[in-house]
Amino acid sequence: MITKFRARYIQDSTINRLIFIHLLLAAVAFFKDILLAVYFGTSEIADALMLAYFIPDTIGNNLMAAAIAVAYVPFFSTLLARERNDQLYQAIQQVIFIFLSISTAIIVLLILFGRSLLQLIGTGMDENLIQLCYQFFLIILPIILLYPLTMIATSILHTYHKFNLPALTQVLHNGVLFIFLLSLIMGKVPVRSGGYWMASAITLATLVMTMIHWYAIFKGKINFSLLYHTKTSYKFKQLSPILHEFWPYFLILISTQIVYFVDRYLASSLGTGTIAGLNYAFRVSQFPIWVFVAAVNAVILPSLSRASAMGDYQVLLTKFKQAMMIILSITIPVALIFFVFRVPLISLLFQRGAFNETSLSITSDILAGYSLAIVGQSATLVCIRYFLAVKKMIYPFMIMLLAALITIISDFLLVDWMGAGGIGYASFIGSIVSAGLLLYYLFKDVNQSKN
Repeated sequence: MITKFRARYIQDSTINRLIFIHLLLAAVAFFKDILLAVYFGTSEIADALMLAYFIPDTIGNNLMAAAIAVAYVPFFSTLLARERNDQLYQAIQQVIFIFLSISTAIIVLLILFGRSLLQLIGTGMDENLIQLCYQFFLIILPIILLYPLTMIATSILHTYHKFNLPALTQVLHNGVLFIFLLSLIMGKVPVRSGGYWMASAITLATLVMTMIHWYAIFKGKINFSLLYHTKTSYKFKQLSPILHEFWPYFLILISTQIVYFVDRYLASSLGTGTIAGLNYAFRVSQFPIWVFVAAVNAVILPSLSRASAMGDYQVLLTKFKQAMMIILSITIPVALIFFVFRVPLISLLFQRGAFNETSLSITSDILAGYSLAIVGQSATLVCIRYFLAVKKMIYPFMIMLLAALITIISDFLLVDWMGAGGIGYASFIGSIVSAGLLLYYLFKDVNQSKN
């Protein structure tokens, strides 16, 4: 009884620390976004920079890195729980090898075909703006390699219950961008030149984050010196279990990113500044997810994975319910506040400098639907952690594919009817579909496991 109480206390205190760090992260990111809005507003340069950032960030961070950070925590945690250290070290080596190879190949392809891809997404941009966007794009491109390396390190640290450093480096990442933006504003650097500086700052900040993660692993309390000496194989038979852990969640992320691709495609045809307004609205709506949901998910996934590995479904269900209750108690009131007070909120946050009345209208219209989607998106993320832990990803994949299809259809229908605001409401519809179906199949799986 005392051991359970102590474990619960440790988990709760870890979540509380992470929430504090994520609040700090949100504060730094918030002030960075304010400076971004002040300096770039919803100008053509803002659209070019954000579109240039969207593709490398989508591939390197939101697809590969996000899948690595989530999919390999259960995998590494299972090996650690069963005291298979040699297999753990081999698995880490293989994951590094795989994603260095994949990232390098993608970078080469994007250097060759990136301009055509930008033209496809930025259908409403003229040729001069596309050329500028492509130049920003080439500067930011290395993050496709850096983010996966960072998240491999993050998954290792999370497996060993080292949660603080990965969160703090995100604060540092946004802090570097904040300093660059402040310097550009104070130095009165022309916005076009500032775009090049900002693209460079994004790559530099990501590089610093990557280096700190790996320094912590090799020089910290976690002894990975055996990584230098452990022999491993790169034959397909040895690599296939590693890839098997990655692909299901990666495919789920692809379905989500296709929706974001369509959102920006539609936004680019709605006039100058809509892409930038979409970006600002999205970042505001993700605030409770970055701060609270990310903290709970980071702590709960290793615990769910260990409970699943030991076959203790009662603990598994208890921890899931605890996580869901925490998240719903926070996101429901936040979603309502964001929806009701979206116009004064956006005005308070961004309306200064180059961010004018038109910018306010575009951003607040999109935020309306995004606000309502917060609850469904948060519940969806927690449910997916459960299915990752029990290694049953077929239902989440099919559900997320269906939700993405419904969101995209809603996008086209609602944008024709409501303009830019339809993008946000389409996201809300998709989030309700995904959360509802995932919860249904989750409790069905729990009941089957008990029997």
